[in-house]
Amino acid sequence: METHQSDGTYHLIDLYLHFAAEDGLMSPFLTYDGTHLNEKGYALWVCIVETYITQK
Repeated sequence: METHQSDGTYHLIDLYLHFAAEDGLMSPFLTYDGTHLNEKGYALWVCIVETYITQK
């Protein structure tokens, strides 16, 4: 994906550092089952992604 983003058709948003715990898995504070975001996880996702959506 990173290789193909250079053509400008999309922007890759790396969320890993924001969502990963020290063990490399999703932070238990941001998920209810280890895979899917909970309310706090979605709130963080919105804060991060919103800056890219509102850019011109």
